[in-house]
Amino acid sequence: MNAHDFDEGDLDNLAGWRGSGTNQHITVKFNEGIENRKGNDLVIRFYCGSAAQAGISLSRDNINWSNLGTISGAPQEVPGKPGFLYDAEFDFENVFSGTAYYVKVSRQSAGPKTGMFFDSFASVPEPATMLFLSGGLLFIRRRV
Repeated sequence: MNAHDFDEGDLDNLAGWRGSGTNQHITVKFNEGIENRKGNDLVIRFYCGSAAQAGISLSRDNINWSNLGTISGAPQEVPGKPGFLYDAEFDFENVFSGTAYYVKVSRQSAGPKTGMFFDSFASVPEPATMLFLSGGLLFIRRRV
């Protein structure tokens, strides 16, 4: 999976599930890890059916997991703008301390309208973005 790109016309690189299968999950590894910062720490961009539900868990080691929350559809509608992806945002505050290297999404519903497809998982703010931003601010300060 790549950076958020589905709404910009790149319709490939989606992963997920559909149909009535159970006991399905997707685990994503972050090489740099995700830390608890002020505000939201994780964004999952996805599309799902109105009856879909999945649990989100975090881990340092891919063995011990902490429950972060759930993502789900809503009766009679799909979250977000129809035909587009939806961003679910999570704050680690009071849920997870330290650095998370793994995010697991576990399917909790099966049957009609329970499909769930993921475009991307991202830390907020992305570590590389923060380095770029701080370098740019340093350059601006030196020029003034």
